Amino acid sequence: MKLILQIFSFIILANCSTVNEVQINNSNADYRKLNHDPNITLVIENSEEKEQILLFKLTNHDTSSFLTSPLGTNYNQIILIDENGERFTREIWKKLSKPVEIKPDETKVWAYDIRPLLKYFELQNEKNIQLIWNAHGVKSSPFILNQ
Repeated sequence: MKLILQIFSFIILANCSTVNEVQINNSNADYRKLNHDPNITLVIENSEEKEQILLFKLTNHDTSSFLTSPLGTNYNQIILIDENGERFTREIWKKLSKPVEIKPDETKVWAYDIRPLLKYFELQNEKNIQLIWNAHGVKSSPFILNQ
């Protein structure tokens, strides 16, 4: 009887840990699987209202929703390239309970102050820095920062 209880307890615990693993993995994995071949456009523009604020515009041209993470995290990265060609990318991984959803034919706009990122890489005094936005493998055209 004791052996049967131990086996039964083991089965219950094994099933619980499997369920928890699946739930944890799904929170980050779902949007990666859905965006296997994204039909999106990425545009970077200066804000007309505030200096050093850039507008990052992601337009979904697909017939289904596009799921992503907030700008600057996971599969939605900002890449800086200095005049010498050196690349700077800050890897920030966020565990998301709910990804950002961009519905078909919608555009999501992020307003982003680039100064903290330039300071982080000690590029605040550099000229002609290229900024490239990489969202799920789709890259924007280079945007030149002339400070």
